[in-house]
Amino acid sequence: MSSSSGSMSATAEVTHAAVLDALRQIRLRQFVRGRHAPLLDRLHALGLIVWTPQPLRNSQQQLTAHDQVPLVPEEIAELTDAGEATAEWLTVLSGSAEWGALAQRTLR
Repeated sequence: MSSSSGSMSATAEVTHAAVLDALRQIRLRQFVRGRHAPLLDRLHALGLIVWTPQPLRNSQQQLTAHDQVPLVPEEIAELTDAGEATAEWLTVLSGSAEWGALAQRTLR
């Protein structure tokens, strides 16, 4: 995500372009809840993403009784149905002649 979106609060307004960029990136890679841009808090508040536990790999499992602390899965961002629909809608809009003006509008 762009560095300009990293400084906004969870209640700040976000542009169509910033939301489209974030939703596209969430589709491509995992964003861990404890290490993410504040924009993701806003997307969560809008119902576009949810935080889901990342499954532990076999290599991360507790193997012996001597292992001290069981691992807790980290939560990662996942698009909701509304997030998928919004990504599709914004993708269509991004191909339109009006995208230059629409990209800077606030998503509500």
